[in-house]
Amino acid sequence: MDKEQLSRYYWLCHEIDCQRRRQERLKQRIDTGGLASDVVRGSSAEYPYLERKIKITGVPIGLLKNIQSEIERNIEESLEARKEIEAYIAEVEDPQMRELLRSRFIDRLTWQEVGRKNYVSPDHARKKIREFLASGNER
Repeated sequence: MDKEQLSRYYWLCHEIDCQRRRQERLKQRIDTGGLASDVVRGSSAEYPYLERKIKITGVPIGLLKNIQSEIERNIEESLEARKEIEAYIAEVEDPQMRELLRSRFIDRLTWQEVGRKNYVSPDHARKKIREFLASGNER
């Protein structure tokens, strides 16, 4: 695992929250019958067959269900990626390194806050994480 993958944790959490809110809005739209309408051209059924505009209105349930399943799939994928990052950090043998990684990538603390929380200087915390990640991520 590298820094970019660990840095994705925050955005995965953000994406999950956004998708859940989107899912709730979509559910409300389905429940309240969120209507869609359009205007089509057609003709009368009897002679003379005059062309006219016809307004159609309905609930696009099929489309909404497709969007809903896409949101659910996205949430599942994001949750799985987030679990992988959490599992990776949990498997790190050194407790100080585990806490440094959690502080920086899961809690999204600044280097100043990471150092203060873990009783090291910000530069030392940054250096330890950089060396750990460069060493092949040994656990």
